[in-house]
Amino acid sequence: MSLVACALAAMSGPALAQVPDSIADEQAIASGIVRPETARRIVRIFDFEEQFTSRGGLPTSWFRAQDDPMIPRERPGFPIYNQAHIDRSVAASGRGSLRLPTQGGSTSLRLETGAMPVFANADYQVNALVRTEDLVRARAQLSAVLLTQTGEPIEASREASPLLLTDGSWQRVAIPIWGDWDDAAYLRIDLELLQPREFMPSELGDRQVWLQDVSGAAWFDDVTVVQLPRIELRTNSPANVVTLPDSPELNLLIRDLTGENLSAKIEVYDDLGRIADSRAIDVGAGRTLEDWAPELERLGWYRAVISVSNDAIEIGRAYVDFVWVPGKSRLTTAVPRWSDPARLAAAESVGELPKRRERGSLDRERFGLVADHLQPTELRSLPDLIRGIGTGSVTIPFWDETVRREEVAELVSTLDPVLDELLEDWQRVTLSLPRTPALLAAELKLTNAQVAEVLADDPELWEPYLLDAMDRFGQRIQRWQIGTISPGSAKPMQPDADLLDTGDRALGRLVPGPVITLPWTPGQAFEAERFETRGLDAALLSWPVEAPGDGLTLAGERWFEMEDALLDRTEVLSRPDPLSPGAGGLTPSVQHGMPELVVMLEPASHMHLGVRRAVAEMVKRAVAYWAAVPSTPSPMHGHRHRIALRQPWTFGGGRRSQIMPGPELAAWRSLIERLSEREVVGELDVGPDATCLILAPRVGAPSDRGGALVAWTDGASGHRVVLEEYLGAEEITAYDMYGQATPVARVLVEDEIITAAARRSTHRVDLQPEPVFIEGVDTELVRFIASLAVDPPFLPASVDEHQRMILLTNPWDVPATGQVVIVDPGGRRRPGLPPDRSWTVGPRMSPFSIPPGGTARLPITVSFNPAQEAGSHDFVFDVYLSANREYGWMRLDTPVEVGLEGLRIELTYRRGPGPGGPDLLLEAQIVNTGAEPVTLELTAFAPGAPRFRATITDLAAGEQELRVFQYQGMADALIGERLSVRAREVNSGARLNKSIVVE
Repeated sequence: MSLVACALAAMSGPALAQVPDSIADEQAIASGIVRPETARRIVRIFDFEEQFTSRGGLPTSWFRAQDDPMIPRERPGFPIYNQAHIDRSVAASGRGSLRLPTQGGSTSLRLETGAMPVFANADYQVNALVRTEDLVRARAQLSAVLLTQTGEPIEASREASPLLLTDGSWQRVAIPIWGDWDDAAYLRIDLELLQPREFMPSELGDRQVWLQDVSGAAWFDDVTVVQLPRIELRTNSPANVVTLPDSPELNLLIRDLTGENLSAKIEVYDDLGRIADSRAIDVGAGRTLEDWAPELERLGWYRAVISVSNDAIEIGRAYVDFVWVPGKSRLTTAVPRWSDPARLAAAESVGELPKRRERGSLDRERFGLVADHLQPTELRSLPDLIRGIGTGSVTIPFWDETVRREEVAELVSTLDPVLDELLEDWQRVTLSLPRTPALLAAELKLTNAQVAEVLADDPELWEPYLLDAMDRFGQRIQRWQIGTISPGSAKPMQPDADLLDTGDRALGRLVPGPVITLPWTPGQAFEAERFETRGLDAALLSWPVEAPGDGLTLAGERWFEMEDALLDRTEVLSRPDPLSPGAGGLTPSVQHGMPELVVMLEPASHMHLGVRRAVAEMVKRAVAYWAAVPSTPSPMHGHRHRIALRQPWTFGGGRRSQIMPGPELAAWRSLIERLSEREVVGELDVGPDATCLILAPRVGAPSDRGGALVAWTDGASGHRVVLEEYLGAEEITAYDMYGQATPVARVLVEDEIITAAARRSTHRVDLQPEPVFIEGVDTELVRFIASLAVDPPFLPASVDEHQRMILLTNPWDVPATGQVVIVDPGGRRRPGLPPDRSWTVGPRMSPFSIPPGGTARLPITVSFNPAQEAGSHDFVFDVYLSANREYGWMRLDTPVEVGLEGLRIELTYRRGPGPGGPDLLLEAQIVNTGAEPVTLELTAFAPGAPRFRATITDLAAGEQELRVFQYQGMADALIGERLSVRAREVNSGARLNKSIVVE
């Protein structure tokens, strides 16, 4: 492979094949045009193959950038005795490379000013092959910076590779140099071996003693400068959140100065990795601007990727992630707060002052976002992202370990307009101090995680890092979070009351009445008394999406138990809160002893689970949270229970980094719409492999807020699960987890079982592992359907008559009347056939009249013949219902289990070799789940085969036995046949039958 091909292979995109040294050169020669060196794709290659008789073993245009008092050049960590030179014994390609040894201290080789001219506002990439050997503490690094015409570095353009330790192998590195400066004239490249004092923070300042390597070396080879085409890909939304009725539009810019004829291809991928749309673009040479609206069929998350190629290879690519989500509604619409007095006066003068009730649903505050790290460019995009998603609360970090004291004022200035925008959008803002700045932690001899301990120290040390923020934000931001939880951490962490006191005292010196949030990872049981006496304001509970859902339920139960215990012994503190529900915003907002709980869901790994499954698991956890917590806000304090996502976005995508929303954000937007102002009031049974929860308007919800269902399958069995019920007279619509709507048609069903409800209408929804929300349902009707049950639902496998009750509950505020007809078992299965005589169930028809909120208990008698199989059997009913309106006839069913208490039979089969053909081996596993030993006689039945018998004597409680029945040479003959095993308990004579079909 040529050096040019190697250089191009280091660029973004897939590995590249061998190509001519410059496609642009070939095109230029063919046209008779000679292009300058700076206009080539491969601008320069330093292969260090030169033969030297002078310059001390240095390659042309390079010099040793060591500390040298004779020049003078002051670089104290780069002693002059470390001499970089060409090494003819080690090379990645060819015969030579550049060796940077150390005898203690760092070593540097630098490209001379003027040796590498560049175009202003052009993009480049510097590639190199790097090798280290015998280094323990020191590291190798490639860096570059643009220079002005006078040789002054443009510091904002400086880029560096990761610190490298390769242990004798060659490693390829590449750094982009983005040309955003009109005065750029040259490129300077540094090849360096760096000791720890050059790249590690000093904990003790001038007193720090640095351990370093005094031997070892780094090698560099094939340092290549490549001119990149400028590729920018954006959407028509500043935060890449496109809301209906708008459609996603991609804005493309390609600029290239090499003169090559280029082509481009854009591909848009969905969350399953499928291409949703694509387009080829003939770029040509020079500059191309293009807008394209891909044809996307569904809402959700997408990634658009553009690849740019010359005549032979791909030479660059960029991508953008975006979400396409439902538009705003009354639930999510935010009306500006007009906190600026001048804007307030101007609004009043033209009659535009919004009323507080127009800000959208209070439930919007229950959905939040928690950011751990934010660069200033990310910070500026945050209001647009939050506005598009529609959440009502956000946690923003102020401190992190990288902040320096001299940077605090600039950080405050950057954050100030962002907070103004968020507050005007009715966001409940919390500023967090997740990790202590490294220099401050070192000065106090603490770790970055010990934030509260820092605040407990001398204020003169930490106030310079916070004072500007408190002065600027203290009157607007009341909520502060002290510390954080590492992503995926399972280490128990209880909110420490002493740390709460520390934070309250420290911040209280600068902010009136701060509301303190402390991190919490559930471990041992709550210590409620500590919370009561210390007055915890709020806790942040981290819950990984991969963690079992029952742990979240348990943690919630402990929290609510604590709340109940403290309910009658609370101290209410009145604090001004602009987001409290009372008029004027001056009602009590924090109730000590009744802390707020924020459950933070951490996005799951897309690599391990896949994008769609990871999002589905997040949605299920959010629904589980919604079902576990109280839904009605306190009249004085609003909601005390919230749920948040931990930073569901990335930042990058190309030469101009931009915020990239993750797929979880698209689902989050839909969840706000589906769950707000609703509560989980029950579960509809749709089978053992699925979950279906009933959502009803909560107390205090607007009168037009209707009901819904949310349902999914567990995905383990792989069986098709269909929700089939009459869900009401209104239009029924199914929404996927991203908010894409699909109408659910009402289907007319012709039943084989002839009753008064032989012709009926129903709704059918195929359920998937991804949750689906079903809107427009008649909630009371669904609750009535869900209440149908046979009580108790277990029938002993005996010939005795069993007395049972049919249960029906009236969820309406008016009486419910009608009648119940038992269709099956024991009914007529097809027209013209006699009734099923294997079951006797009566009475077959029962009228009912149920008062509002009451439950009817309709007695029935059930018996069946001794051959009846164990397992689940559906009892099918036709129900005529009249409540708030005439519902007419509907068909309902509920499962009943037939079996023996304390005994379970599982049947399997397998093929085995036999002398006269393959044998079939029927395996019966008998499990005693009771408390006493049992003795059983087993009989196996198969068509065309003799009966087999076996005995199990004194099977102890909790034990199991396996019996195998062998049908010699009958494996093929029994395909499609049903095999059964009957177990008879010797002492009682009770029988249990089980069968299996051979496939």
